[in-house]
Amino acid sequence: MSFPRSNQKVPGYDPEQVDALMNRVKTQFENPGFDLLTSKILEVARFELVLGGYQVRAVDEAIAKVCDTLLERELKFEIVSSGRATKALKLQQLLESIRKTMDMGPKAAFSPSKTGYSKRSVSKLFKKINLKRGALSAPSTFDLRTMPLGKSTSGLDRTEVDEFISMLVTATHIQRLL
Repeated sequence: MSFPRSNQKVPGYDPEQVDALMNRVKTQFENPGFDLLTSKILEVARFELVLGGYQVRAVDEAIAKVCDTLLERELKFEIVSSGRATKALKLQQLLESIRKTMDMGPKAAFSPSKTGYSKRSVSKLFKKINLKRGALSAPSTFDLRTMPLGKSTSGLDRTEVDEFISMLVTATHIQRLL
């Protein structure tokens, strides 16, 4: 997979690191029985920034798509191997965690961080999420994964917000598969 490069004076993702990960992705898809990487590994993948590297947004969007595809495969396998009832219980647990976080609101749910996400952006995300009658309504998993949440020196902890988004994505996929 080839990605557009940023201007030589603009930082982008290190092409060697991105290419190495994408080669693992390709190998994984060509050999579904292999266990080279999971959606969780892709979710936390980070790359160094180098001048003239791959455009960040293009790489992030491609990884979001691959991550969704892998997660769906993983969940389908889990449904077949452990049954729908087990996944339905997992969905209920996720929805309860999401509800608790939503009830607290972003400022109380996430720790403050000097290198965190913008409180305003995370609050906007919360307004796009609804939980009614045990069903989750949220932006698409792709939008959740690629939504710009800004930066703030008085922001919300990135890891905690990313974990919440991961719960939303997983719950959305399970809900759709059941």
